Amino acid sequence: MKVVEGLKKTVLVIAALSMVFTMSFGMVGTARAYAAVQERVFEPEDEYYEDYILKGTDVPVKDARIKALIEYNILTGGTRFKGTNQCWGYAEKVRRMFGTGGRRTSVQKKTSAKVIFETLRKVRPGTHVRFGYSKTQEAHSIAVYKVTKDKMYFSDGNWDSNNCIRHMVVDIDYFTRYPYLNWYIQPTGGFTVSKTSAKGISYENENKNLVVCQPVTGAKNYTIYKSTSKKGKYTPIATTTKPYYLDKKARVGATWYKIKPNNKSITAPTVVYNKVKTPTIRVNATKAGYSKLTWDAMKGAKKYGIYKTYYDKNYNLKYKRIATVTGTSYIYKGSLNDLAVKALASNSKADSNYNEIYVEKVPPQPVITSIEQDASDNNKIKITLKIPYSCKKFDNIYMDVFRSDSKNGEYTYLTGCDVYGNDDSMYKKSAFDYKTAVLTAYDEDWKSNTTYYYKAVVYGYSTTSEGWYTYQQPGLDSKIVSFTTPERPVIEVKYGDGTLYKYSDGTPIKYVDPQGIVHTEGLELNWWDELIYEYNGTKYMVETDGSLYYYDPSDDTWHYIYDDSYTNNDAGRGMIAAPEENTEEAADIEAEAATEDESVAEEEEVSETSEETVFQTETEPREEAIEG
Repeated sequence: MKVVEGLKKTVLVIAALSMVFTMSFGMVGTARAYAAVQERVFEPEDEYYEDYILKGTDVPVKDARIKALIEYNILTGGTRFKGTNQCWGYAEKVRRMFGTGGRRTSVQKKTSAKVIFETLRKVRPGTHVRFGYSKTQEAHSIAVYKVTKDKMYFSDGNWDSNNCIRHMVVDIDYFTRYPYLNWYIQPTGGFTVSKTSAKGISYENENKNLVVCQPVTGAKNYTIYKSTSKKGKYTPIATTTKPYYLDKKARVGATWYKIKPNNKSITAPTVVYNKVKTPTIRVNATKAGYSKLTWDAMKGAKKYGIYKTYYDKNYNLKYKRIATVTGTSYIYKGSLNDLAVKALASNSKADSNYNEIYVEKVPPQPVITSIEQDASDNNKIKITLKIPYSCKKFDNIYMDVFRSDSKNGEYTYLTGCDVYGNDDSMYKKSAFDYKTAVLTAYDEDWKSNTTYYYKAVVYGYSTTSEGWYTYQQPGLDSKIVSFTTPERPVIEVKYGDGTLYKYSDGTPIKYVDPQGIVHTEGLELNWWDELIYEYNGTKYMVETDGSLYYYDPSDDTWHYIYDDSYTNNDAGRGMIAAPEENTEEAADIEAEAATEDESVAEEEEVSETSEETVFQTETEPREEAIEG
């Protein structure tokens, strides 16, 4: 029995997976959540430091002066190294910031994560490290700040060539791209600063400014001052032992800072422009078929700029302003385009970053023309729709229908249909005529005498020159249409001497067993039309010929009971009545026992033994009964 049931379960799983595969790939865009498709949301990217990935204050070293010096190098080094010898020259420049001397230490080992870690884990911040293709063919230099077991923190003066400066944190095996670790030079003697200066930067979208100065030898503390103008009054805001400070109360626009080490003169003022927060952009369709861009008002913003993005001949990203608005929305009447939006402050240096978005063509708004019980299959509710104007600008069009139990309630995906563009579409694109085309969808999961609310939305796809589909913005919802369902048809099916009542789609309603007991708990029909129900805490299964089984969870097996009438004991387990021939035999034995006393006792004992044997045999698991 376990083998038989196991085979059935395997077939069910394979069939179910086949159905899932068909549903997943048979139609573009089915089973999508309603709320997720009606509005596309573009969150701003986190662009702290813009051209930099590494923050000096995040380098895992204990000395705050070292953190400050790394930060200062990042803020003052620019994006290109203008000195000589490219990466070598830059690595030497950084090394000399951290110490006045140093000598080369030869390594000449093949690179691996282990070799890099064990060789460089104790080097001083600012160490010049040289990699190569062989022991004699050297290739690339970097300035290393810290090496941990899994990460390397460094600056590179020739990142992606062209003397581009980048400050990075990478996995420790990143530089195994070079076969050899040739040598390194550590800074020695300690750094000295005769005259310190301050620099600062704004944390994007956080209203925070970081101000830092070169660490001064012997300084025990640093006092930070700020002002709203370069020549205005400077007010002390903090005194710290670290040569940097995070101002968490920065206002949008320009803030001027000075730093005073306790043993040196105050620095010259430095300005930090705290940018307006980058707005999140939401894109929806309008009734006219355009794209409406909306965003929240940003503190410090005076206006908002809308831009088209493009690349010049050198593949540099450029922005061309196409509109400026004072409100928080803009209707774009073009078609496919890369756009960007940014908040504009009174000073352009405080403008927000660009939030880049992608705007698609907008498909038409569908119309639900009728909802009725399907004449050819009264188990289905037929929904008829039309598209009111041409949408042939798309290579593929499909439509989803959503349903809710109340007009203003939550709408869930009901069904979808391809209009044209795919092999299984209702129409070929060349034959699609929006004036005559009728679209149909069906609701097969409904209850009798219930009011439902329906709406539909159309989606379009266009293919790129590479043959890929581009994601399309959904069109507007159709108007909501309600429909009250009729009484659903009920079918009676015999299961031996019992009767199953079910809807025409196969959903079971109730089962009346041969004893007239009505069962509604746990009703389900499996793949082979076997009826399963629960009674007194036990699961039973009835086949169409009336054969009955009960389920034992302790061995995960359906046990055969009988194929005729049955009763239930107090525990809820199926029990059978003795077969008729055995009952008659027992009656004859009892009749003979009335005339012969001695024979009666013996015959009664045999009869009891016979009945007990029959009961035990019939209640064995099904496989035992088959073997018998």
